[in-house]
Amino acid sequence: MKDLYLIGAVSGVEDYKQRFQEALIKLIKKGYIVTSPTVFCNERWSWAESMKACIKVLITKKAVAVIEPIENSKGAQLELTIARAFGMEIKTVEEWVGEIK
Repeated sequence: MKDLYLIGAVSGVEDYKQRFQEALIKLIKKGYIVTSPTVFCNERWSWAESMKACIKVLITKKAVAVIEPIENSKGAQLELTIARAFGMEIKTVEEWVGEIK
C-alpha cells in the first residue's frame, strides 16, 4: 500500500482546504495512505515555518500526489523539486486514482 504525500498550491488559493480534502478522500477511497499538510500545518505559521514542517514530513515519503495546478505556487514547486531530487514516485491525484492496484 502506497503512502502518499499531497502537494498542492495553498497561498493565494481560497478553496485550498476543500481541494486538499477532496484529494485526500479520493485517494483514501482507493486504498492509499495519505498525508496532507493541511492536517499538520497551522494557518498562523509563516510561509517559511509551514514549508519547514512540510519538508520534514515530505522527506519521509517515497511517493507524492500532486493537486494541479501548481505552476504558480512557490511552495508546491519547492516540494516537487525535493520529491524529484529524492527520487520519489510522482503522479497527479488523478493518475493515482486511476491506477489499478
